[in-house]
Amino acid sequence: MFTTFAPSTAITVLGVAFGMNLLARGVGETYAIFLLPLGDEFNWSRSELTSVYSVLMIAQGFGAPLAGSIADRFGPKGAYLFGLVCLGGGYLMASRLDSLWQFYLCVGVLGGIGAASLGMIPTQVLISRWFRTRLATAIGVAYAGLGSGIILIVPLTQIAIDGLGWRGAYALLGATLLGLVLPIVIAPWDRWWRKRRQAPISASPAMSVDRKPGSQVAGAQVRTLRTAMRERIFWGLFGILFFTSCSIFSLTIQLPAYLVSLGYSAVAAAIAFGALGLLSTAGMVLSGSSVDRIGRRSTATAAYILTLAGVALFWSMALWPALGILVFAVAFFGVSMGSRGPIVSELSARLYPGGRGGGIYGMLVLGMGFGASAGSIVSGLLFDLTGGYAAIFAFSMTSALLGMAWFWLIPALATGKRQSA
Repeated sequence: MFTTFAPSTAITVLGVAFGMNLLARGVGETYAIFLLPLGDEFNWSRSELTSVYSVLMIAQGFGAPLAGSIADRFGPKGAYLFGLVCLGGGYLMASRLDSLWQFYLCVGVLGGIGAASLGMIPTQVLISRWFRTRLATAIGVAYAGLGSGIILIVPLTQIAIDGLGWRGAYALLGATLLGLVLPIVIAPWDRWWRKRRQAPISASPAMSVDRKPGSQVAGAQVRTLRTAMRERIFWGLFGILFFTSCSIFSLTIQLPAYLVSLGYSAVAAAIAFGALGLLSTAGMVLSGSSVDRIGRRSTATAAYILTLAGVALFWSMALWPALGILVFAVAFFGVSMGSRGPIVSELSARLYPGGRGGGIYGMLVLGMGFGASAGSIVSGLLFDLTGGYAAIFAFSMTSALLGMAWFWLIPALATGKRQSA
């Protein structure tokens, strides 16, 4: 699994990647539990409230290519520092805000760009240099930090809101992030990055990469974003991230409020939301190892089936809000929630290695930003139009089916063989 030299350094690098992903996703997802306190104080409509999260997601999408370019040019250290300053500064300023446009700027734009710069873009660039075989497993472990951030940071933020108010909670989050700038500055990046092993990424047997004479191993000829964007497989990956994000984020942004409407307490709703992160951690690791064993299409299809089952169970709680149904809904939806991400990240690392890989992957993640933004804003609009959540669940399930379809419509997504559009 590790490179053939400095395995302890490889493990440390993976731990750093895990931790930065934890911050990126955990802090960003806290907005779902700020939804009700902000609505109570400012009397904003649900669509206005979710539009802030929509801006955050679209900014995260547009910030992804920027984060990739920074990581390609200055290494992950540069991207991480930029992300901490943007996300921490934005959230610290959010504690003093009183108008919607200010939330768009500080929580939405700065928060989204910051989260993108702390997340999987610099992480993928970093760990792909240290792991050769079973790259998907390593990426799955790093991705698990995203889910861990939700289970750790979201409930703690709810406790902070209860004790300090929403303004105090935003101030605490921002100050904590800015306090991490110094540790990143003094970390031994010369060992972690500049003296990394320059080893080519090899395909695992499950990838079925074409190695016939005259064929091209994935990534061998792609050196620019323009070249990548001419390929069908690039747009397939983009489509997967777009529709999957529509499905996931249209539900998660509303889930705490939905559970409160069913009679659950705000803390219980935050714990259920955080449990999604805990389970997604396991799902991300399992997804990465499953790709190495049974391939992408089978892994992805199983994940989408679990997503559909989870959404259906959440929907059924409108008629029967039993705790047992909630447990199974959280289990199914949570395990599958982030499991498509490692598949796309692993394939991107194999297809687009080298100096432009971060920028290309960042452009792919733009699809996730578009999808998450569209899902969250459509979710808010559907709630305002219908006064309930049924249309949101239907939209989520339809988007999941569209995401799954790409794995069956484009064979290259299963085989790893490049096909030009």
